[in-house]
Amino acid sequence: MTGMSLPPIVPSAKADSNERSLKRVLLLTALSGAAGLMHETLWTRRLVDLLGSTAEATSRVFGTFLLGLAIGAAAAAFLASRIGRPLLAAGVMELLVAVAVAPLLSLSTWSAPLLHSITSKATAGDGLAKLVVSLVAIGPASVAMGAVLPLLVAGVQERLGRSVAPSWSGGIYFWNLAGGVIGLFAVSLFVLPLCGLAAAMVVCTGLNGLIGIALIALDSLWKVPQPDQSLPRPLEAQTRGMLPVPGPLLVVAFASGAAVLAFEVVALRLLMLVAPICSFAPPVLLGVVLAALAGGAFVARKVAEGGRSDGLAWSLSLSGAAFAASPWIFMAAAQRFDLGPSASFGLYLAKLILFGLAAFGVPFVIAGAVFPLALARATQDSPSAGAWGWMLFANGIGGWLGAEIANGLLMPGIGPHAAIGVIACVPLVVAAAGLFRGPWSVRIAGLASGALAAGVIALTQGPLSRIPLVNPHLGWTVLDQRSDRDGTVAVVQHPSFEKAILISNQYLLGSSRAADDQRRQAHLALLLHPEPRDVAFIGIATGITPGAALQHPEVQSIDAIELSPDVADFARQYFDAENFGLCNHPKVNLIIDDARYVLNRRPGSYDAVIGDLILPWSPGEARLYSLEHFAAARRSLKPGGVYVQWLPAYQLTESQMAIIQQTFRAVFPRAELIRREFRVSSPALGLVGWSDDRQIDWDIVDARCAALKSGGVVLDPSLRHGDGVRMLSLAWSELPASTRTNTLDGPIVEVDAGIQRVTGRPTAKYLLGGRWLNFLAHADAAGKASEDRAHQSFRNLGLRWSRFEGQLLMSRETKRPVSDPRPPLPTTLSSDVLADWKQWPSDVHVSPKSLTRRSEVLQ
Repeated sequence: MTGMSLPPIVPSAKADSNERSLKRVLLLTALSGAAGLMHETLWTRRLVDLLGSTAEATSRVFGTFLLGLAIGAAAAAFLASRIGRPLLAAGVMELLVAVAVAPLLSLSTWSAPLLHSITSKATAGDGLAKLVVSLVAIGPASVAMGAVLPLLVAGVQERLGRSVAPSWSGGIYFWNLAGGVIGLFAVSLFVLPLCGLAAAMVVCTGLNGLIGIALIALDSLWKVPQPDQSLPRPLEAQTRGMLPVPGPLLVVAFASGAAVLAFEVVALRLLMLVAPICSFAPPVLLGVVLAALAGGAFVARKVAEGGRSDGLAWSLSLSGAAFAASPWIFMAAAQRFDLGPSASFGLYLAKLILFGLAAFGVPFVIAGAVFPLALARATQDSPSAGAWGWMLFANGIGGWLGAEIANGLLMPGIGPHAAIGVIACVPLVVAAAGLFRGPWSVRIAGLASGALAAGVIALTQGPLSRIPLVNPHLGWTVLDQRSDRDGTVAVVQHPSFEKAILISNQYLLGSSRAADDQRRQAHLALLLHPEPRDVAFIGIATGITPGAALQHPEVQSIDAIELSPDVADFARQYFDAENFGLCNHPKVNLIIDDARYVLNRRPGSYDAVIGDLILPWSPGEARLYSLEHFAAARRSLKPGGVYVQWLPAYQLTESQMAIIQQTFRAVFPRAELIRREFRVSSPALGLVGWSDDRQIDWDIVDARCAALKSGGVVLDPSLRHGDGVRMLSLAWSELPASTRTNTLDGPIVEVDAGIQRVTGRPTAKYLLGGRWLNFLAHADAAGKASEDRAHQSFRNLGLRWSRFEGQLLMSRETKRPVSDPRPPLPTTLSSDVLADWKQWPSDVHVSPKSLTRRSEVLQ
């Protein structure tokens, strides 16, 4: 905390005492900033866990937080001059934050009746219910948090009066931001992964308590000097009841907040097109943004110390220019930085931080100087708490509106790159509007800003709108794309996968070429139930999996639950033929929401619930592997209902697979396993559980397969006969006793999957190829000890097909021929002349003519 000394206008002993006290205030300011960002991170996760991980829910929490801070700042501005001991009041506010956070620790208990009373199955009151819960849960704490900084300023002013340097505003703002960066990194990378959500919230609450106690103690130890009646009254007292900030400076504060938060939203969206999808990337990149803003506050303090009167005008002008140039800087940085897996997690974080700074560091540093410079101008006569409060209020309201406009209007309407052009015009127009009076350099800055604004508008209509979102080097044809608060989603086309939905420029969400495998996920689950009338699908992607349920005449209603409205819309527009018109079918109810929230509100509703493949390292999706979600899925089942959760084994390590299995079995004690295919290159495994803890009735499966075959619609040979389904079944091997469960409070899978995804060689760790065959061997050993011979023979045959697939895969790598003959088939399958063997779940080619060879038929 160097460079914060005060002018020596008092005796040296007292100056030293004031210097020490001021440093303590700055330290507590930093800790308060750290606690604030830690709370915001944990609040978002806690409320999202309850209300669903939709973009709307996240935006609602962020908006409530910003509005609470703004209201708290305005309240402190109004009350500061009326409070006799503002430092004591600041300490009380910190203690109030600690008390107000307490309801979040028991959120699920008190919010459940509220949600139930407001909402209905028709979801009519969902938005109101979630807003009320958000306001009650974090509104009071946010308001108390927003009041702290103005009250700290009032407390310092009370003791130092007019001896405070004008640059002090930038100093305290810098330390508050710097503390926020430290808090964000600490909670995201250490406290939350190591302690879990509930313990992390207790740690943050304890930090608020310590800050509050320290401020109360400082208020007692740092004596208030006796006022000198010969000096004029403080500005705060003279202007009581008046707005102590010139209107133009409030406009600057508002515009600065709007531009910075809007640019932050768009910049983070672009960064996530390049950074690997995992729970660590967003907070790290947000920390980079806050660090750059703190750097801007530091620069602003130096400019204020230099006494330059044109610093604010030029910072506005330069920030607009930097915003406008940032898309090309980002593209250049993306081409030069390799953000693929690193040798260690620390190295990956270092690369991610450097990339964020290279791509957007300069614009945020320059833009970060605007508000502190405006704040210094507003408090140049005296660092009045009123000025601080109203400037923070205008800045916070601007930030909230800027983020909402960027998310809801700019990115969906014109795309992220052109949106940056519009955002760049905000500071340029403010600088050019003639809001400042000063020397010729200020007027030159205004003229330059006007010219730049005109140029940026032209860029927005031309080059900025043509910068691609999808990596052009992939060689994919982009049929459509959108970027908004739900992320960046595109429909792409290529001969290798035909049509697919691309998420965040790096993950394919289903494809038309893999339609047979995706339909099989629905068919296998529905064949286990004697009469599945009411069915729910978690995730629709292209709609191919839930669309397969329409081929079962028993199914009368389908709740297709999808988190992203863009994904659902693309499934309707581009995959209507592949999903049999799912999105417009009268049997289908398309629900755009988090499946965890939907299932919680529908107890006893479904004969079958089918969970699609879920990306284990994606922050929102990975919650669908939690104990709480599995329990909600069980409650949503009717008596005799079945839940099948499909797992992408090719994206899971052995330990992650064990954790998910252990978690599932904690809810479904008699769970069973079924495979989607015989392939070993991209295997998927289904966890099967029943509401009444029964197990698979193979007589029911035989009857259902026979009915499906007689319908003549489904031609996949593995689904037309019970023996084919038996071949795909798998025994449940015992798990190590030390295997933990995955919960919302302790998201082990999400954290570990994210780390494994960005370190070493991820594919060398996942359950595919030889590692998948080892997994099957363990299951085979368990099955031999617990099953009847008839069932075991078909299961063993399925395992032989997978081993043969493994030999073929190895032969392609080693260029050596496969020595073993192709495994045989059950007679029931080989005699089915109407089956389409192109849909056989294997890479091994099976032709109808080869089925007549006795050596390839199991008698």
